[in-house]
Amino acid sequence: HFRRFSKKIEKRRKTEKIWHTNNTDKSVYFIKSTKPSNNQIHQVMKNSFTSISAGFLAMFTVFTAGFANTALAAENSGSWSKAAFSTSGTWSIEGRTLTLTDFSTKSAPDLKIILSPHSVDDLQSRNAMTGAVIISPLKSNKGTQTYEIPENVDLADFESIGIHCQKYTKLFAKSSL
Repeated sequence: HFRRFSKKIEKRRKTEKIWHTNNTDKSVYFIKSTKPSNNQIHQVMKNSFTSISAGFLAMFTVFTAGFANTALAAENSGSWSKAAFSTSGTWSIEGRTLTLTDFSTKSAPDLKIILSPHSVDDLQSRNAMTGAVIISPLKSNKGTQTYEIPENVDLADFESIGIHCQKYTKLFAKSSL
């Protein structure tokens, strides 16, 4: 169908004075007895540019949206506040890696690192697991250690990080994200 249409336009172009200009994804034809004015051509080009600009903006927005969590995560670090027991050391998140540096807390069974949607002020033993995500069981109650944050965990959904004993429902330490 396109070829037939193109042939008809070409034939008509020769008999009637039809001026043609390309407009990104479609062709624009001026059927006039004279060449189109500069204002008409300018309007077609302006409309094309607006469409192209909007498309690039949409692509850029989608492209950069994927980096938002990574950039946010790279800036996260802090120290522990006592909840039930004194805990020392610092934590940091770079990319999807959580690092506990010079970490020390009381030994207990079933200690876990959690991310909680509660603010650090509201986070307590009784609500620690409500809406929380377990990052990993704690490898040791002392020393520097690293953990991978699962890909399906969005850090923007959480306000605090904690050390929680799931067996005895006891929050050992907490910190704001």
